[in-house]
Amino acid sequence: MSLYSLLKQHVVDTTALLAASHPIYAAMEVLVMKIPENVSLRTRGIATVTSFAGLGWLYAKGRDVSRAYFGIDQKCSELSQQIHDTGYAVCFAGAVSPFFYAAAGGSLEETIYGTLGAMGLSVFSGPIMGYSLDAFRDLVGLQESHRLPRMVRTQSRRTKGFIAAGLLDSCLALFGAVYAVNTADEDVPEHSSMTNR
Repeated sequence: MSLYSLLKQHVVDTTALLAASHPIYAAMEVLVMKIPENVSLRTRGIATVTSFAGLGWLYAKGRDVSRAYFGIDQKCSELSQQIHDTGYAVCFAGAVSPFFYAAAGGSLEETIYGTLGAMGLSVFSGPIMGYSLDAFRDLVGLQESHRLPRMVRTQSRRTKGFIAAGLLDSCLALFGAVYAVNTADEDVPEHSSMTNR
């Protein structure tokens, strides 16, 4: 595999992982765990930089190795693939999340709760991230995935590119919406307390 092909796969894999995970983890951090928005944004920023610096490659390559080790391939049932992706994501989140929260300036308590929350959330996000990896690899022409509906798999390369761009745009909009909802929630008590005076 050429250096260009390796870099392309890294960018595609990392983009797929971040597109799937950022909205989920941001919602967990600010809406559920009530981690301050600035800590959450810094954590997402650190996750983005470190993912493109190599952590995304490590996650994707580790998943590929794990799938091979456990005999999981495209022909396995969807349930088997989801169970694998769940277990892999939980283990990975437990190993790397403490470093993200600590680097973002989170307190020990925020780091512990954030890490435990990330591990718990991986039960939900793991299958989504795994599917996202397989889907984006197919949509950009790196590797065919039988997980995608046949109607999508048989589209032209150009149409698949538009689908990938649309999915990425939707994920970014959802990511931004999480913080918009959080800001709106924070403004409501102040507004209601002013109207009660």
